[in-house]
Amino acid sequence: MASLEEGIMVTPVHIAAKYNRCECLTILLEHGADANIANSFGQTPLHTAARRKLNKMVEILIKKGLANVNSADHDMVTALHLAATPGNDNERTTVVKTLLENDANPFCEDNEGNSVFHEAAENGVGDVLEILSDYRGYHKGSYTSVIDVLNKPRNDGSNCLHLAVKNGHEKVVQMFIDHKADVNRKSGNGDTPLHIACDKGHLSTCKILLENGANIESPDSSNKLPIH
Repeated sequence: MASLEEGIMVTPVHIAAKYNRCECLTILLEHGADANIANSFGQTPLHTAARRKLNKMVEILIKKGLANVNSADHDMVTALHLAATPGNDNERTTVVKTLLENDANPFCEDNEGNSVFHEAAENGVGDVLEILSDYRGYHKGSYTSVIDVLNKPRNDGSNCLHLAVKNGHEKVVQMFIDHKADVNRKSGNGDTPLHIACDKGHLSTCKILLENGANIESPDSSNKLPIH
């Protein structure tokens, strides 16, 4: 049986997962409730638990409900994408680890070409990126190392460094540089990270890039230099 909550068609399993009702969720699953049922947006209860960073819910859904950890919603967003968003910092890394330990694929891309790496870079969640940098399954995505993933652009041509620079996440920018990210790689519209940092007025980020080999004379697609 489904119901409407805030205009979204949800099931009792979604509600139990959302409000961290461990016993209710367990009883529902033991009585045959489907852990993989989707709401109006194509999101399963695992999406709900991951978004709210509720690790106990995630564990119950996977172990008792045999939830599909790589199930994607209508926008091709997975639970791992949602776990890598801001909020509940103490539980976020635990949820990410639980999902990865249960074969969540960090290379799944949403409709905009975002993997969880792009998501974490854009949101500046360095703790998640530290976990991902230690991931040992790069061969599953036809990659050889973390640098291959960091340099991979999403649909708009922005890679992880571009996204971190754009949002002024200095610690994440430095982390990517420490992992040998290319500080002069251009985005889809020809901007280098330095162009982006200058455009956004992120002075500290500009300094980090310049101290690590950013080319001040590299033009964008309009032949403009970063100082322009």
